[in-house]
Amino acid sequence: MSLSLIDLNHFLARYPLEVQEIFMGVREVVYSVVPEVLEDFHLNGISYLRPGDGKEAPSPLKTGLCHVVADEEKVQVGFWHGAFLPDPQEILQGNRKAKRFIDLDSYEDTPWEALEALLAAAAEFDPYTTL
Repeated sequence: MSLSLIDLNHFLARYPLEVQEIFMGVREVVYSVVPEVLEDFHLNGISYLRPGDGKEAPSPLKTGLCHVVADEEKVQVGFWHGAFLPDPQEILQGNRKAKRFIDLDSYEDTPWEALEALLAAAAEFDPYTTL
């Protein structure tokens, strides 16, 4: 399930064009990694979840890929299980038990390949077998 472009544009309209461009770039990478991803508004941003197994509704703690939020200066991509994902370029920040994030303040400087690798790892992550 994807958000409509009308809803997405309405959500992003409050942010500068550079922030909108970064946000849409992240969205494009998410969909390239997991085409069947579920996209919905969640906690002042947009969450991306893998489809569940059909037995129960998908939830961020079980099937979450990432949560994307924006402000006037940047886009933040948060990974619910980021502490357990391979991060060879060490781009993830944070010190919470499991969640890690990356702040993106320039489209040109965004490490797109590393972000794609993190999303692919998040798509394969199973908290039931890893934690």
